[in-house]
Amino acid sequence: MLMLGIFGAIGSRLGGYGVDRWGASRVITASVALHVVALALLPLFSGMKFMGLFLIVIIVFAMFLAGPAIQTYFIQQAPHSSNLVLSLNTSIIHFGLAAGAGAGGALVSSTSTVLYNPWLASIVVSLGLAAAIVSFYVRGKREVQTTS
Repeated sequence: MLMLGIFGAIGSRLGGYGVDRWGASRVITASVALHVVALALLPLFSGMKFMGLFLIVIIVFAMFLAGPAIQTYFIQQAPHSSNLVLSLNTSIIHFGLAAGAGAGGALVSSTSTVLYNPWLASIVVSLGLAAAIVSFYVRGKREVQTTS
């Protein structure tokens, strides 16, 4: 747990640096894509302890890498309502944790194994990546229309 915390802190620090250097949308896209890949690979390496732990570290790193970028992106979307937007983000995160636990429990109940849970999670995270990409596209179109 200590090592996961350390990699989470490193991811968060690098996420903030990445936002300053490359922008929130690029950091979100890269970190969430990394998260999806690591989740999808995890069941394939379930028999290899070191590789499984490495992938879990990558998952935690990618999750914390995205945090500062997501918060920055939301603040950019509603700068005058940043307190509200960030509190809604926190609420949605907690709702997602509860929904994920419920979905994972239902999957374990129906399959009698936890082997497929990372694949379910990778599908859900992929949907989040798709939603983010749509948001970036819509924002880009809106910015072009307001500058024209």
